[in-house]
Amino acid sequence: MDKNEYLDDMEDVGLQRYIVINGEGIPEKNLDAGLEAVRHLYGLAKAGALKHAVSADIQWEYNCDIKFRGSGLISFLSEYYPEYFDRHIAPDISCIDPDTEYTVSCIDIT
Repeated sequence: MDKNEYLDDMEDVGLQRYIVINGEGIPEKNLDAGLEAVRHLYGLAKAGALKHAVSADIQWEYNCDIKFRGSGLISFLSEYYPEYFDRHIAPDISCIDPDTEYTVSCIDIT
């Protein structure tokens, strides 16, 4: 099978959307999944509604990178993802360094 045939075969493969956290100390990188979850966070970022974010790089097709300092990430997670916060962060909140930069990304994977 040549490269073009492989690409042709991939046309029918759907994308799975994820929200992930990148940065040192994060115990669970996968924050959420699904188009609705990504669409919601993308909309908040695009509207500038994430008051704890340092910056937001808005891309196409609901992809974005939202940067937080550690203290802002803690506030963001406790406000928007309380179940994740309670399960993965609250038991050892020191896993997030208040001065370190973290990125929350909306991505798609085939």
